[in-house]
Amino acid sequence: MTTGMDGFEALTIGRRVTFSKTISESDVYLFAGITGDLSPNHVDEEYMRKTPYGRRIAHGALAVGLMSNTSTRMLEGLPGTWVSYGYDQVRFPAPLFIGDTVTVAYEIVERDPAQRKTFARVTCTTQRGDVVAAATHILSRGGAGEAPALPPRALDGARRSAASAANARRARGGNPEGVRLRRRRGHPSPARRRRGMSAAASRAWTSRDPGARATSRWSGAARR
Repeated sequence: MTTGMDGFEALTIGRRVTFSKTISESDVYLFAGITGDLSPNHVDEEYMRKTPYGRRIAHGALAVGLMSNTSTRMLEGLPGTWVSYGYDQVRFPAPLFIGDTVTVAYEIVERDPAQRKTFARVTCTTQRGDVVAAATHILSRGGAGEAPALPPRALDGARRSAASAANARRARGGNPEGVRLRRRRGHPSPARRRRGMSAAASRAWTSRDPGARATSRWSGAARR
């Protein structure tokens, strides 16, 4: 198997792995205990007998966990650090019952060489032929110290954003956090107040002495 420098070349469209497992009662109860999801749908047989399902069903998230098994198998023998980028369009079209044998099929259907990502169609099918879970899974080449490469367009956009932010910080000068100072409606600005004052009052207003500013404010108001 040709893996290239980071194994991405080996993850070709059409590459496929499968995994089968019979869902036992202990699987469901252990999963319920780990997640805290003790819904009667999963743990109350008497309750479920009165529903259209007729018996307990396994958690949908348990089926998604089985999908993770196949993505790990897909990466066996490949170099580098690979991580799950997430699942899209997760659906549970039919119930997965305790005692069902489910086969998970994982097939790569799309690749993004620039982002070093693959997209796979994943299905969980029972012995009856029912698809009980389906999703699109994304694998990403990356991890600590090995961030996936960005395409040139994204890099240019990031550089422009960083440059704009730096220019804005320089322009703000004494207000490095960029906080907009809002003035209450109906209150004139200091510049407008000074225009209605005498020269002496204006000089007092710009003084650092709060007392002088207060005195000039009242004297100016009295003249108006």
